[in-house]
Amino acid sequence: MRARVALLCGVSLWLSVPVGAGASPGSQPASPGEPASAPALSAMAAPSTPRPWARGVSAERQAAARRAYAAGNRAFARKAYSVALMRYQRALKAWRHPAIHFNAAQCLRELHREVEAHEQLQAALRYGDAALGAVFHRKARAQLARLDKLLVRLELSCSQPGVTITLDGRRVTLGPRGRREL
Repeated sequence: MRARVALLCGVSLWLSVPVGAGASPGSQPASPGEPASAPALSAMAAPSTPRPWARGVSAERQAAARRAYAAGNRAFARKAYSVALMRYQRALKAWRHPAIHFNAAQCLRELHREVEAHEQLQAALRYGDAALGAVFHRKARAQLARLDKLLVRLELSCSQPGVTITLDGRRVTLGPRGRREL
């Protein structure tokens, strides 16, 4: 769905979009993120298979990411989603592995942060099913499709220079010709 909004400079804009018939952002079934059902960081591909998501990541950084990922999984299992998300974010600083993106997306969905969950799922799917395995790749694609139906793409424009626009408390920087698509 696309919405075009003309902004009068200096006017605040609040946009509320109905989610759809009977659905709510948290209505999707919770997806796995617990240690027993989360994608594994280690055996995502056979050793002989190239692992582009591991290229340039030292063994030490991978080990640090695995520790943070495991801590995130334990927090997720306790339904401490904010804590789990912090652990996954720490893991992502060490290693941008698709499985970590996938689990971060699960936390973000539970916290009703759908836009960020969408971004994490896109990152999780970047390398295809080799990185997540076929089952989790299908789950990530299905979740992304559901989020695509929930989210709205918004195009902002303002021809007056020097105007600051905020959306959901974040400053929005307009691109060339005073436009930005969100």
